[in-house]
Amino acid sequence: MKQTSIYPVVFLALVLALFTRVFFISVYKIPTNSMSPTLLAGDFILGSQVAYGLKFPWSREVWFKSFPKRGDLVAVSFANRPSVTYLRRVTGVAGDFVEINQQKIQIGINQVFVKSDNSEFKEDSHDFGLVSVEQIESRALLLWFSLSTEKQIRWERIGQFL
Repeated sequence: MKQTSIYPVVFLALVLALFTRVFFISVYKIPTNSMSPTLLAGDFILGSQVAYGLKFPWSREVWFKSFPKRGDLVAVSFANRPSVTYLRRVTGVAGDFVEINQQKIQIGINQVFVKSDNSEFKEDSHDFGLVSVEQIESRALLLWFSLSTEKQIRWERIGQFL
């Protein structure tokens, strides 16, 4: 009997995993309780990079562009903190009026207003202003793993769709 090599299969699996990770799926670990009770410190989240359009890393072009809806959980990088990614809830969309620093502002077509679910934590649109759609990295979809601060697996949280 002729033996076949497993290396091509392993190589193909690695290439497909890398392709999926680069173009379609983002992975996040939640470090704080800023989004509790929805997300807790120690939760691991999968996000869809194509939820609002197919973006190419080497260009600014977006195919099949769509816009976030009120209530979506999104991963954003604010303009004045580009190295930090926050998971926040979209609470204002195009055409809405919001109050930021005692000023009433209308949200534009390519902007959203995001907030943390936990009012004790800020670092949201109240502090950093409106978020452009281009600053949204992905939409949170699935809580795929959860580990408490005591390093215990929170089985009841695993597999929840967001």
